[in-house]
Amino acid sequence: QPYIEYRDTVLRGEGSEDRYGVFPIVSFTPTEQRRINTIVESINDQYRLSIADFAEGKKGEAEWDAFVSNLKGYGADDLIQIYNNAYTRYKESKQ
Repeated sequence: QPYIEYRDTVLRGEGSEDRYGVFPIVSFTPTEQRRINTIVESINDQYRLSIADFAEGKKGEAEWDAFVSNLKGYGADDLIQIYNNAYTRYKESKQ
């Protein structure tokens, strides 16, 4: 459980709010976390397949929109919405 230790001591430890105040630590429901895992795995696979081609100039600007559409097809918009929902819950919990 190295991540949990890191999270609890570094990210959530004393003074962490000063260092990480711009990026609050949000919580996800189990359903959201499963969806995040699925989406991120799909997006990472697609990203790895394509990003080197853009970096090396094998794919140009004209193909960028199709690349972004592909990522959206893998759930990028859903991922953003999940994070937005978690952030909304975070803000509401601070009121």
